[in-house]
Amino acid sequence: SFLIEILNSLGNNDGKRMMELSEEMNEKSISFDFALEELARLIHKVSTYQIIPSNDVKDLIKLLKQAGKSSIIYNVSYKSSLLAKRDQPEAYAKYSFEILSQFVSVCLKLEHLIDKVIFTSSSAVYGENLNAKEIDPINITSLYASLKFSSELFIKEHLEDTSIKLQIVRIFNMYGGLDNFSVVSSIGRSISQKRFFTLINNGESLRDFIHISDVVEIYKRLLISESSSIVNIGTGSKTPVRAVIEAAEKVFGIKLLTADLRRKEIAFSCACTDNLLSIVGNIKFIPVIQYFEDEYKKIKDGDLH
Repeated sequence: SFLIEILNSLGNNDGKRMMELSEEMNEKSISFDFALEELARLIHKVSTYQIIPSNDVKDLIKLLKQAGKSSIIYNVSYKSSLLAKRDQPEAYAKYSFEILSQFVSVCLKLEHLIDKVIFTSSSAVYGENLNAKEIDPINITSLYASLKFSSELFIKEHLEDTSIKLQIVRIFNMYGGLDNFSVVSSIGRSISQKRFFTLINNGESLRDFIHISDVVEIYKRLLISESSSIVNIGTGSKTPVRAVIEAAEKVFGIKLLTADLRRKEIAFSCACTDNLLSIVGNIKFIPVIQYFEDEYKKIKDGDLH
C-alpha cells in the first residue's frame, strides 16, 4: 500500500521516493482519510529538505524544479587549512563569495520555488561579547569574521526585495558528530592518543559550546517557523576551555599533555538565546561536560576491553 511504502521510505531516509509517492497519490486522487492526506503533504514537504552540495548549483536547480516550493539551508564552511594559511587566495575567495554568488543567482532566478533560506554565519562577527544579542554592534577582529559579515550583507541585500524569507543564523562553538576541528574534539584526540595539546592562554577563555545534534534540532524548527530574523545558535552557557580539559582528564584518568602558548584571542564569547528560544521553544541542550563524560567514556571502556 501507499502508506507502507511511505513509511518504509521514511525509515530508509529516501526523500526522493517519498516525494514520488506523495506526487503519485495526488495525481491518482486516491481517497484516504484526512490524517493520511495530511501525512502525504507532510512527507512531500519533508522530502524537499535534502542535503545539497553547496558548490553544485546544477543539482540545486534540478532539485528545486522537481520538488516545487522548498526551503534551503545554505552552509558553506571554510576549510580549516585555509584559515591559517595565505598561500591559496583563489580557494579562499571561492569559499568566501564565489559559491555564495552562484547560490544567490539561483535564488533570484527561481524565486517562485523558494520559500525560505537559512544562511549559516558565525558568532565570530561579535568579537568579545559575554552575552551577545542579535542587535549588538558588530565587532570584526579577523579576516574570517569580516568575510562572514560581508556574506551576511551580500545575501541580505540581494534577497530583501524578493518574496524569499531569509533567516541568518550565527552559530557559536559547535562540536560533535564527525567534527575534527573544534577544540572539544582536539582535546579528545590528544588525550586519547597521548599527544600534546596546544593550550592557548592557559585555557582561560570562555566559550559557548553547542553540540551539533542541538544545532540540527534548531534548524529543523527554524525551517517550519515563519521567522525571518537574525538568530543566535548557542546554549547561553559559558564554559572555560580549562573546564573541558578537566572533564576529559577525569574520564580518561590521565593528565592531558599540554604545550602552553600565549597569544591574543577572544577572551569570551557567549550567546544570548532569548530570541532563539522565543522562535523554537525550549531545548534541553547537551552540556559539553556531559559529552565528554558520556561519549569519551565509551571510547575508554572500549579500549580497556
